[in-house]
Parts: sequence; C-alpha cells; structure tokens
Amino acid sequence: MIQFSEFKLKNGLRVIHQADFNTPLTVVCVLYYAGAKFDAKDKSGTAHLLEHLMFEGSQHIPNFDIPLQNAGGENNAFTNSDVACYYNILPAENIETAFWLESDRMLGLRLNQKKFKVQQKVVLEEFIETCTDEPFGDVWHHLRALAFPENHPYSWPVLGKSPQHVKAITLEDIESFYHTYYVPNNAILVVVGAISLSKTKSLTKKWFGEIARGEKIPKLKFPKGKRKKNVPKILESPVSVEMLYMAFKIYPHAHPQYLVPDIISDLLAGSKSALLVQKLVEEKSVFSNIDVFTTDEMGEGLLVIEAKLQATTTLVQAREAIWQQLSDFKVKGTSPEALAKVIRKNEADICFSDAQILHRSINLANYKISGNAQDINTEIARYRQISTADIVQVAKDIFVSENESTVAYQLEK
Repeated sequence: MIQFSEFKLKNGLRVIHQADFNTPLTVVCVLYYAGAKFDAKDKSGTAHLLEHLMFEGSQHIPNFDIPLQNAGGENNAFTNSDVACYYNILPAENIETAFWLESDRMLGLRLNQKKFKVQQKVVLEEFIETCTDEPFGDVWHHLRALAFPENHPYSWPVLGKSPQHVKAITLEDIESFYHTYYVPNNAILVVVGAISLSKTKSLTKKWFGEIARGEKIPKLKFPKGKRKKNVPKILESPVSVEMLYMAFKIYPHAHPQYLVPDIISDLLAGSKSALLVQKLVEEKSVFSNIDVFTTDEMGEGLLVIEAKLQATTTLVQAREAIWQQLSDFKVKGTSPEALAKVIRKNEADICFSDAQILHRSINLANYKISGNAQDINTEIARYRQISTADIVQVAKDIFVSENESTVAYQLEK
C-alpha cells in the first residue's frame, strides 16, 4: 500500500505528496493534460514541439538545465497522446530548485522566433530520422489513421501526421496552446521522496500559489464518424524482412474490463510458451518473431500484433495463421495456470515500477489524471480478479474482423 496525501491550491493546481525517506532523492513531476490529442487537426505535432520549447528558458530563468545540474539533479520529459509530463530528480536538500524551475516555466516561457525556428527544425529532423528514414518508422501513421475515424484525436502520432503539419505550426500557435493548457488548473504536481508533507505544502504555495488560474479548458470533441473499411494496407518498402501489424481497438481507462487486453497480450506473446510464439514461431515457423502489446490511452487504445515473417511465408499466409490462432483462442481461452502465471508476472512488474520513486511519481500522476490516484493501490487486486471467462469474453469482443486494422510491409518488387 502506497500512502500518499493530496491537496489543491486555490488556482486549481492538484498536488500529490508521497514521503519516502529510504532514499536521499526527491522527484518533482508536473503533468499537464496537454498531449497530442489536443493538437489542431491541421497542425498535429504542436504538443510535442512545445515540449521541446519548454527547455528553452522561462520568464526569469534563461537556461533550465544549468541550475538543476548545479543542484545535482537531472530532468527529462515526454509527451504522449493524452499528457505532457516533466520530471526532475535531485537530492532532497536541493528540492526547492525544482519547485523554482517548474513554477517559472508554468508562469511564463521566454519564447521568440529564433528559439521557435531552432526547435521546429529539430522536431522536423526527428520526424525524418524516426518516421521517414527508419524501417517501419511510419507504421503508427498508417495504423492510427486506419483504426480511428478521420480527424479523431488519436488518429495521428505524437510527432504529427506529416512534416507539412509541423512546418505549418507558428509561434502564435505554440503560445496559444501554452496559455490554454499549461495552466495550474490543468496540471498535477507530484512530489515523491525524502520530503515531508508540511514542507511540500509550504514550497508548493510559495512557488505555485501566486500563478493565475487559466481560463476554462476547452472540451475536446471526439468525432463519431466511421473508421475506414477494414482492408489491409500493403506498403512496398526497401526493407530486409516483411512485417505484419494487426491492431484491434480496446477499452478506455474507464471501462471495467480495461486491464484484460493487457493480460491477453501476455497470453498471446509474453513468453516462449505464449500461444502465438509457441504455435507460429516455435512449431510452424510462420514468423521469426512475434510480439503483442497494448497502447495506453485514456480513451480507446490498441492491442497490436507485430510479426516478422519468415522468408518462405507470404503476407496472406501470415494473416491467416494469426486469425486461426485468434479464432481458437476465442473458443478455448486459456488455462487457470497460464492465467495465474501471467498475472503474477504483472504483479512483479507493478511492484518493481512502484519501488522506483520516478516511476511511482509518474504512476501517481497518471492515475490522478485518469480519475483517481488511489487506483495505484488497487491495480494488483483488479488484475487478480480477472478470470478465464473474462479472457474469453473480451477476446470475442475485440478479435473481430470489423475491429481489425492491418498494415503490412512487403519487399519492393
């Protein structure tokens, strides 16, 4: 059981404190509900570009990294479809440095055209390096566009739909996004480590208490149009092996069966004895490698089957082989022993993650933004409640052809 406290400032900033005096370190994590799904549909990549600019200096601090390094700390950030998260790790005695730094860039960035153009170029180079030049690097552009209706906030990856979208972003767009979403009432501050609750409250009020509350956050609209017809998208590419990606929509966080697809992914390919690995890699040699994983969106996510074909396997044979196993799985499910083994592995992963103060702070922030930070203490119990009947019911629900989105890469002819 992770014991923690919560409080809220008048400006709407939600704060979570978790004391851990078994470490000399403290983590200060600021999570904004400002991920890529809030990008304008014709300027996707805005949230990610802003993340880069958050390290370009703020109203009173020209360089973010130097003061933190002088305090013996380090920092980083990430942006996903739902949130942008900034975190700092430093010795507890220097913790006020992190409060000072994070509050100042929440108060106001020091933006100008020169800094903007530099970081826009960096992001464009990142796009080309990871999406254009990397083998299979554009798979998420295709999978998301197939799985979700056009202009759905999850239909583009965090880097954006295209370089043209990133090029279209202006400094004014960044400033508008920042002033709309990077406000106290749209943020969660998490402090974990060797610091008392009273000191956390004192430092939070000192550094964040005077920052003005932002305007009401615009409600995000999710288009209800139909997704594209389920026709596998075949891409010819100068690759050394052929790849198959099959994605199936899964439940949002609020759904009572939200955790079941995660367990299914492990039952299918989480170990050498898992179904797809055993049948299609070890026994039949249809694939040289196969993996199954789930994405972690607050809304509907995806369960993705990623398979590397043997040279003797055609794409038609590959897809048929997977569907045969999924059809059998929907009928037979799994054994209580196999299910218990996978659940124990998940429990170990959760415990290992929560043992590290950085992961614990991010987990607390994510649970809070999803609805309730106390869910961090019930996750293992919810996994343990999953039954073999749940596995079959959810498999029948998600593994249907109209829920499939498929992208395949074949060798250039």
